[in-house]
Amino acid sequence: MYFPDNLSLLDYSLNLAKKDVLFLEFGVYSGKIVKFISSKIDCTVYGFDSLKDYLKIGEMVLKNVVSK
Repeated sequence: MYFPDNLSLLDYSLNLAKKDVLFLEFGVYSGKIVKFISSKIDCTVYGFDSLKDYLKIGEMVLKNVVSK
């Protein structure tokens, strides 16, 4: 299968993805990919671009694990 650009591949992948999962993007630069993903799915997308943000992910994961 051929994809002319990265967004075409991402669009195809999002159509195959489960929709009831956590969507995360690491290394956000301009927000282009986060905006693209959120325009294609009906759930929250989290974008992280710093070590401080990565620590927030750990806290979210721990809260989720502990609460189950």
